[in-house]
Amino acid sequence: MEDLDALVDDENRSFFLNQLDGFEKNHGLIVLATTNHPERIDAAIINRPSRFDRRYHFHLPSLPQRIEYLQYWQCRLAEQTGWSEAKVQPVAADCDEFSFAYIKELVISSVMKWMQGTDHNFVEIARDQAKMLRRQMKTETNG
Repeated sequence: MEDLDALVDDENRSFFLNQLDGFEKNHGLIVLATTNHPERIDAAIINRPSRFDRRYHFHLPSLPQRIEYLQYWQCRLAEQTGWSEAKVQPVAADCDEFSFAYIKELVISSVMKWMQGTDHNFVEIARDQAKMLRRQMKTETNG
């Protein structure tokens, strides 16, 4: 279940809990859920034994990890976009506090904007997209 915090609300909470508790009859079934916002998950879901027994926290990528991930994308896109290896570092620096999913979204949205626009400077587009995603992140956190 992806984004568990968004799946369960006041309207379906009881149904979800009943279904989750009923899984005990299914031997060998593993229930896996993800969230970017564990603080939003109902305590009855996250703190009760046998509903979710293990929790794993994946830290946000460090600058070297972001550089390595963006180098992967740069290699794939360099020929079409003109994105040089020397321009990976500034984009990676703009992605501080981005998860790998947000970085992938940055690349995809930058390619889409690059393809439709008259501005063919991919790095400038990517850096602008990073600012836009950062604003969206702040809106999500505050909303």
